[in-house]
Amino acid sequence: LLVADEENETLRQIDLAAGRVVTVAGQARATGFSDGPALQARMSWPHHLLAGPGGQIYFTDRWSYSVRRFDPINAVVETVAGTGSHGHVDGVGRGASFYCVRQLALTSPTQLYLIEACNHILRRIDLTTRAVTTIAGAAEATGSADGPGLSALFHDPNGLLGGVADPRA
Repeated sequence: LLVADEENETLRQIDLAAGRVVTVAGQARATGFSDGPALQARMSWPHHLLAGPGGQIYFTDRWSYSVRRFDPINAVVETVAGTGSHGHVDGVGRGASFYCVRQLALTSPTQLYLIEACNHILRRIDLTTRAVTTIAGAAEATGSADGPGLSALFHDPNGLLGGVADPRA
């Protein structure tokens, strides 16, 4: 079991059988935005966790405005995408910016989707190239409108679930 311990800026593993909690990434109360060996990496409110292919753990780093990856096998944390500052820029890896990433979902081993509540949009990260693309919604525009992806409007989207079949199919 893995816990994103937000205000301690850490990821913590709980061994349920032994009843033991161990910090596996970050350092308690040492906020920041840096990659590297897991216990030396810095984060700023790690939040939503998602198990990915090969045992990789993807997570949102709320106040670093980024999507990060924890590799538990090699004990490394790295930034998948995000500048560390809030915004709305499609780009590649650290050339993209986010604002209030709330949820993550995988639809395939290489396609990671995320909801940005403050920008009111749905975005995709191609995990092979790290290219970030806005898929639906209009950044900073709120409302409720159906239609083609970038014409649709959301207001504070918050939940995301991947791998669900279309009931109309």
